[in-house]
Amino acid sequence: FYKRVSVERHRGWGKPMLKSDVEEFGRMMLPMALQGLYSKSTSASLQSCTALRFLGMLDAPSALPPLLDQVYQALATLTEVHQTTSAMQALAAVWFPMVQAGNFDAGAAHLPSLMTLTLDGIDANDLHKTWTTLRLYTVLLSGLPLIPITDDAPPGGDAERHDVIRQVTDTFADWAFKFLDQAFAFIVNQNYPHAEEEHAKSDIEGRTSEMMFHCTLEVLFMQLGDKLFDRALRKVANFCFTNLLTHQTEHLGILLTCLCRVDPEA
Repeated sequence: FYKRVSVERHRGWGKPMLKSDVEEFGRMMLPMALQGLYSKSTSASLQSCTALRFLGMLDAPSALPPLLDQVYQALATLTEVHQTTSAMQALAAVWFPMVQAGNFDAGAAHLPSLMTLTLDGIDANDLHKTWTTLRLYTVLLSGLPLIPITDDAPPGGDAERHDVIRQVTDTFADWAFKFLDQAFAFIVNQNYPHAEEEHAKSDIEGRTSEMMFHCTLEVLFMQLGDKLFDRALRKVANFCFTNLLTHQTEHLGILLTCLCRVDPEA
C-alpha cells in the first residue's frame, strides 16, 4: 500500500488515491500496529515497528501522536524494561517521518524531551537496552547535525517553525555532554571478566553492544560543530586523566578511536 501511494505522490503515475482513503487505511491499521509493539515475540514487535514507520510516512498527523503517547509512558516506567526497549525501537523506526519537514509539524518539538528521556537506556547492567538506545541515537544522529541555528528565518520562510527549530537546536550542546557523561559511566561500570565469565563476554549481545557503542560515538563526534567538538575533546581528556581505568581499556579504546578518526590532529 505504501509503495503505491509513494509512487502516486512522487511520480504522478496513475490515478492518485484520495487523502481520505489513505487516512482511513491508517486508522484501520494503527491499533493493530500499536497492539503488537509490546509483544513478547521479537518478530511481532519488529513487524509493528515496520508498520508504524510506514504509517508515519503515509499519515504522520494521525499515526504519530498515539504512538508518542505510548512512548512517553514507556520511557517513564521504572519496572517494565521490555516496554522501554520496544518504545525505543519504535522511535528509531519513526525518527525520520517525525522530523521530516512538512510531514509532521509537531515532530521537532518532541526531540529535546525524547533525547533526554532515553539517556538512561545506556546501562552497563543491561546490554540489550544499551544496544537499543545506541541504535536509536545512531539513526537519529546520522541525519541531525548537532549545530545550533543562530540565523533568522530566510525571507519567505516559515518564521514560526524556524523559531521552534532554533529553540530545539539550542538544547543539542547540553544533550551531547549528558550523553558523554552516560558513556563515561558505561565505561567505568564495565566489569572485569573473570575466567568463568570469558564465554559470557564473547556472547553476541556483548559484542554487538560494543559495535554499536563505536558507531554511535563516531557519528556523534562527526555531527558536532567545531566549538562543541573542542569542548567534547577537553571533556574526554579530563575523563581519561582523572580516572584509573585498568580493566576498561577496550571501551576506552573505542572512545578514543572514534575521537581520533573524526579529527586525527586534535
